Amino acid sequence: MKKLLILAVYLFFSGQEPFSPNDKFKTKSVSVFKNGTAFFQKEIVSNTDKDKRIITKLPISENKVLFGTIWFNADNNEIKKIGTYSDTLQTNQKAENIYSMMLANKTKTMSLTIEDYNKAQTGKIEILKSDLLVFKTKDTWITTSPAKVKNITFKSRPLLSYQEKKVSDMIKIDLAKAQNNQKISLMYMQKGITWTPNYYIRVTGENKAEISLRANVVNDIEDIENTDINFVVGVPSFSFSHVEASFTSGQKVEDFIRSINGNSSQRRQRISMSNAVTSQSMYNYSNNSNESSDNESTFKAKGSTDEGLFFYKIPNVNLKAKERAFFELLSCNVEFEQIYSVDLSENTNNYRRYNNSSSNSSQNKVWHSMRFKNITKTPFTTGVAFIMRRENNYYKPVSQNYLYYTPSGIKTTVKTTISPDISVIDNEKEISRKERAIEYHDLITVESEIRIENFKNKAINLEIKRMITGEILKSSHLHKKTSKLKSWNSKNKLNDTRWDVKLKPGGKKTITYTYKIYVRR
Repeated sequence: MKKLLILAVYLFFSGQEPFSPNDKFKTKSVSVFKNGTAFFQKEIVSNTDKDKRIITKLPISENKVLFGTIWFNADNNEIKKIGTYSDTLQTNQKAENIYSMMLANKTKTMSLTIEDYNKAQTGKIEILKSDLLVFKTKDTWITTSPAKVKNITFKSRPLLSYQEKKVSDMIKIDLAKAQNNQKISLMYMQKGITWTPNYYIRVTGENKAEISLRANVVNDIEDIENTDINFVVGVPSFSFSHVEASFTSGQKVEDFIRSINGNSSQRRQRISMSNAVTSQSMYNYSNNSNESSDNESTFKAKGSTDEGLFFYKIPNVNLKAKERAFFELLSCNVEFEQIYSVDLSENTNNYRRYNNSSSNSSQNKVWHSMRFKNITKTPFTTGVAFIMRRENNYYKPVSQNYLYYTPSGIKTTVKTTISPDISVIDNEKEISRKERAIEYHDLITVESEIRIENFKNKAINLEIKRMITGEILKSSHLHKKTSKLKSWNSKNKLNDTRWDVKLKPGGKKTITYTYKIYVRR
């Protein structure tokens, strides 16, 4: 069973002399990651000139500390050794009930009101255990359960506290030199607190919106008092997040070795199941960083960047364990474009068993989206965006979707609603086949058609995207593509293809294109 470290700090010299009761580790800062892990920095100042310290409580909650992240530091000094051992300590306990009052005053004469006795019994305690009380009066010996004692009367002022011996896990820090007012710092990473980004996009006018970012914090770990919190944006790498620090876990050797070796398939599964909000998904953004903007952003938090990570800093935070809270991080006013987009299905699976008579025709969902530039000096981190529209001093909900990671100065797109009044139908057919063109593959040529109709009473810009496996031969409409090999043994390229179409109110347009693809027989 895991042994827990207890809360108190002592100094070691000739005996064990404690700090002042007011001395304790002070949490200086907490850096919170979206994956439920936080980095704590705490410190304490020792007002003694001895070169050894005994710590009987690390200020660490019961949650798992990550292996390799716990670290001690002594200002202007060297830590020669940090060791753990068990020892028996006398601790001062308050008397808070009948049993503890008897424990604190068991050498005194007292009168006890006991069940099954008609009057109070006066005497002294001979034996006191959790399930046994032996009480000696002038004429008799009473043996009973402490739970049957209902009242205690003293002739003199009773003691309100008592000393209790307890076996505790201890940590000893050996310093290179004795130094008064020695500052000792403690750093570690621990699971149990997380933040998720919540965006509120309020449409305030024609193509104008206000964007606010809030940190939605869930704290299940410990009380945070008057402490700086950093909300971290980025993609950190914690290779041993599945391993608990042996220094605090009390694991046996074989259990520790088993955990540090880990299970690679389980780790891969955990990584693959990570959702978009706890990572930094990058949306297909467009780089228009040369565009200027007169809009200003307002930061509720101070920000800094370090090695690919960005830190939103909120000073002097008070947050109780089990408490949930919102913190305002930034807000800005942007101008946005209204974009309509559709993603057509990929073509690869259609040609596993392709024949001359097969064809497909599908109606596709068209998304209405907002596209705007990140005008702030910080990145937008991946988070959930709730979109509202303001009309006559009231807000109406529009939709909820993702706002993906977007660097400063870059445009991003947020999907809002599906537009049923824009029709996009695509179909295709084989027009030729060359059997056994190479090895075990046929080469087929496919003719595709995209029919578009705008039923809106306004003009629109429509983006049409399709991932096409093969080689595009020609298109009736100008298109953009990015090509790459699909896999090391593939006979075909993978083409990320896009058409940009402008349609008038009630307008129609048809795009035709052909491509060839190698299909295994």
